[in-house]
Amino acid sequence: MDIPSFGPWGFVLASERAIDPASWAIDVPTRFLNAEVLPAMFILPKDFQGQTVEVNRLARPIIVQYQLISVGNYIKSRVGIALLFF
Repeated sequence: MDIPSFGPWGFVLASERAIDPASWAIDVPTRFLNAEVLPAMFILPKDFQGQTVEVNRLARPIIVQYQLISVGNYIKSRVGIALLFF
């Protein structure tokens, strides 16, 4: 799921049976979530699939470095400027 101010977030569901979000009913009023959007929340875009990353920990907040790299790559792709983050 993409949270605009935080970027992509993931979550884990566990079950002894297959999980099929397309079969779930939404029994409460929602503003944005509907039956078509729900299954899409379980799919990561291609640029996020198959990446090996470190676990983010309080003692080593690696997610900060990943975000800085991501922002740097975005800016380079848009304006051709290399940024150094250290």
